[in-house]
Amino acid sequence: MIALAEETFNAQERNYLLSEHLLETGQVKITPGGFGAIDDHFVPFMPISDLLRIMAVRLNATKSLDKDMIVALSLTDMKNRAEPSDYSLHIRTGILEALPKEAETAEFTVATDSLV
Repeated sequence: MIALAEETFNAQERNYLLSEHLLETGQVKITPGGFGAIDDHFVPFMPISDLLRIMAVRLNATKSLDKDMIVALSLTDMKNRAEPSDYSLHIRTGILEALPKEAETAEFTVATDSLV
């Protein structure tokens, strides 16, 4: 693998080959982690935009393939802060698009605190 990595001009391919070499030779170990390992005490320090991106990734695309709906999210405790307090969550064909603006044609509105 090292010989292949030396021959390639693509930095991503070289990084992949060298990383695979390190894994196969036992020089590094990858431990499972991800969002499931995040402690609940960490969430209040995360920006809402990050939480919405996590929500978009965790959307069950199979169950929402035939959906096309807009949900308004209003965070009542964020009204006088720099971050937006109103979001438009558009679920369509298995994709969640979260926009930091008030939803104009929402099917329903969720009004809650940001930490609920």
